[in-house]
Amino acid sequence: VNSGGTPTIGLAVGTLASLLFLLTKTFERTLAVGAFFIVFNYGLAFLAYFGLRKREPGLDRPYRARHPLTGTVALAGAVVFLVAAVTTDTTNSLIALGVVAAAWPIFLIIQSTGKLA
Repeated sequence: VNSGGTPTIGLAVGTLASLLFLLTKTFERTLAVGAFFIVFNYGLAFLAYFGLRKREPGLDRPYRARHPLTGTVALAGAVVFLVAAVTTDTTNSLIALGVVAAAWPIFLIIQSTGKLA
């Protein structure tokens, strides 16, 4: 993460992956894989919401939410989307999951070097 808060390496890798998809004329695939990534990320954020609520129940919140209703509805929507994506668009979903699986060890290596904020 640079001084401005941008994940420089992640941005570069994402840009290169997008360029490769565009150069191979697979825009629909790029869109499908990207949608999967976005909803997968939202799902992780909703899980983090529950984790934070459990670990820090007395923490001041900048916004009030009807816990756990709003988080549950949002997480359920993400799960339904991801299950539907995997069942109806298996190829693109597996590509997205493969990229996530391949990126995880890279993240761990970078994290162990102390280069991440």
